[in-house]
Amino acid sequence: MICFLVASAAVAVGIAAFLASNRIGSSWRLARGKAAYTRGEWVESAREARDLLKNEPENRGALLLLARSIARSGRFDSAMDVYRRVGPSALEPQDYLLIGDGSSKSGQETLALSAWLNAERLDPDSPDALARLARYYHDAGKPLEALPRARKVASDPKLGLHGAWIEARISSDLDQPEAAAEPLERVLKADGSSLQTIGIDRAEVVSLAARVNLVLGRPERALQVLDLAPGAGSTRESRWLASRALLQQGKAREAESALAAVVPSESPLRREPSPYTGAASCRPCHSSNYESQQSSRHSQTFHDRWDGPTPSGREGEIADPAWRRVHHRLTTDDGTTSLETTVVDQTFRAIVQYIVGSGNHGQTFVVKDEHGEFRESRVSYQPKRGAWTKTIDHPDSPTDALGYLGRPVSEDAARKCVHCHTTTASAFFSPAPNRPHDRGIGCERCHGPGGNHLKAVELGFSDLAIARPSTATAAEVTNLCAECHREAAPGMSSGSASFIRFQAPNFVKSRCYTESGSFSCVSCHNPHENVASSPAAYEAVCLQCHSTTKPAVPTPRQAAGEAKAGATCPVNQTEGCLSCHMPKVPKAVPNAEFTDHYIRVRKDSKAAEPRTARRE
Repeated sequence: MICFLVASAAVAVGIAAFLASNRIGSSWRLARGKAAYTRGEWVESAREARDLLKNEPENRGALLLLARSIARSGRFDSAMDVYRRVGPSALEPQDYLLIGDGSSKSGQETLALSAWLNAERLDPDSPDALARLARYYHDAGKPLEALPRARKVASDPKLGLHGAWIEARISSDLDQPEAAAEPLERVLKADGSSLQTIGIDRAEVVSLAARVNLVLGRPERALQVLDLAPGAGSTRESRWLASRALLQQGKAREAESALAAVVPSESPLRREPSPYTGAASCRPCHSSNYESQQSSRHSQTFHDRWDGPTPSGREGEIADPAWRRVHHRLTTDDGTTSLETTVVDQTFRAIVQYIVGSGNHGQTFVVKDEHGEFRESRVSYQPKRGAWTKTIDHPDSPTDALGYLGRPVSEDAARKCVHCHTTTASAFFSPAPNRPHDRGIGCERCHGPGGNHLKAVELGFSDLAIARPSTATAAEVTNLCAECHREAAPGMSSGSASFIRFQAPNFVKSRCYTESGSFSCVSCHNPHENVASSPAAYEAVCLQCHSTTKPAVPTPRQAAGEAKAGATCPVNQTEGCLSCHMPKVPKAVPNAEFTDHYIRVRKDSKAAEPRTARRE
């Protein structure tokens, strides 16, 4: 009996020793694989992981090591197969970074964004995740999503220069030169090899830094910065920027000399690196255009406070356009306007941040709710009718009660609203002491900042130093207008009645535009005035090309149009062009009328009129 017990104990000890040795062997092999991975030996680390998985196919540590090693080797699809075996619950920030990088390289940007956001969720201070997200949002045109992340990266000892460069570019894109200047100075102090290591072109840094200093009216610093560029003063860009710095200093002769070696600008719409001066500065020399522009609806497209009427309903209430049991109320106290929406027994409140729209079609509020989120108000005001209506594209029935206050919009979307309704959005979001704040859209929205221009006129400089749309091509002018009279929402059919609201994407489809080579928005519209209300004014433009009676001496534009126009209208060669080819479409969007700019023969000039149901 004693012998049996001794033998059993020996077997148990042997089994335990065997298992322990296996565990030690597994741990040792995994540690050796991780060491190889740390050294960047991806093939070796993958081999160690595979050897371990032969005996322990579900070893999570080995699976993660294998997935990471394969991903580092550039075999993204194979790595994803292993990651699927592991499952999302075991993934760490570095795994999501690798998945995001692989997805981005294979063109799967949505998956890449999701992975990087997961890495940030698991480690909110991860500089690698923050840097990737900052780059992604910057490239995606969402600077306000990118900027806080770039600033956090800029404080990281390892990636700080990279973060500072991203921060500077974003701030410059946002037209916030004061915010761009400091991180740029930090990047400028780095040596060329350090910048090259992280993929930053020193010449690009110097160019941006010079421009930012010129926008701030610091020509001396701009010239100092230009001297830091490789081959300083030898490139066209550096000579042109030097000419602007010398111009700002009032050194006309030196500025002319710097400009003499520069090939003329490719585009007359290039914006000057210059301080803004405000629309009023244009008045002394361009009084007629100034007066008409400042009286036009363009100048009334933005308001930072509500000066309109208080609703005249019961206790100042606005009845919801779709539901009788929903009510809205506007109140103004000490210059602050509040929007209050009551849905049955729930009340939601928000502060009106600004109002967009000239009032020709309507005025819509952008508000900030009690959670600090931006919303586009559900109700809009139509001055012509003196009525409150449902804002365009808002559903009759939002998905939740808070939706009756307004549709949520991102901070970047809110900024885009301001961008298209003002000369410069930064004058509203980041006011600076020396920056003028035009109401709505002013002269510098299309002509660019005017500081260099005023100096050029004062000194008799050969280059007027201002963007000149009048000398631009038809495509350039149309693209300039299309920045705001923009493309329709993705997926919207050109056959949709509401598509007519988007003038630019309709206009560029027309044969008048595609075949003339010279027909643009300003062929019919004077941008300094409200659009003409007389059909005859527009038909006169049509008849310059589409008429049996031609001008005795046609203009170059008329001649080009005549050469390509083909036959004249077989129905009426003297009038009535618009009613057939550019009809006004009633209720292309609810409660508004838009002209169809897709110049063509329409089978039916009456678009379907969408109805807004009124329900209990």
